[in-house]
This record gives sequence, C-alpha cells and structure tokens, in this order.
Amino acid sequence: MGAIIDILLLDRCDIPVLKDKYPDCVLINMTNSIDRIQQYRLIVPGEDQYDDSYYNFLFDSMIATSSRNFQARFENDERFKQRIRTRADAKLTTSMRRDRDLAE
Repeated sequence: MGAIIDILLLDRCDIPVLKDKYPDCVLINMTNSIDRIQQYRLIVPGEDQYDDSYYNFLFDSMIATSSRNFQARFENDERFKQRIRTRADAKLTTSMRRDRDLAE
C-alpha cells in the first residue's frame, strides 16, 4: 500500500468530513491567511491513490472539484470522466424526482 497525496481547497467545515473518513490522514495547511477557504495538502497513509474509493468519497461528499487529483484525472481519463458524468446525471435525476414528489 502506498499513500494518497492530494492538494485540496477546503472550507473549515470540510475538514471533519475528511477526518471522519480518513482518521489517520495528515492535513497540512498551505495557506498563510485567515480566509475561510484554505489550501491543504492531504496525505492518507496506507491507501492506494489509484483506488476509486477516494474519488467516490470526494464526489459523494461534494468536495471533488476542490481536489487537484480529481480534476487532473477527470481531464485526462476518458473512462473516469464518463463514469463521473453518469453518476452526476443519476444523482441529478434522483434529486429532481424527489423535488417533484415533494411538490405534489
């Protein structure tokens, strides 16, 4: 096993989400400011950076676009891009159906 190493732009409220999923992770703040959104280096030891579970977690937690690794993979891997688009369409369709049912 290797490690996941990523750079993310995170709001303070996103940090507990990452810590809950990856309690052994190391988050290094790379921003020297008091802004709410900060840039962090994430290191998750014992995880495979090519395992889709990390990317699925980012997507499901709605922080995928804050990840440099996710963005790079989305831009360079057509199969990954198609899979993410399919998941996003399914999520949107489910949400729209739920909203329609609540309105009725």
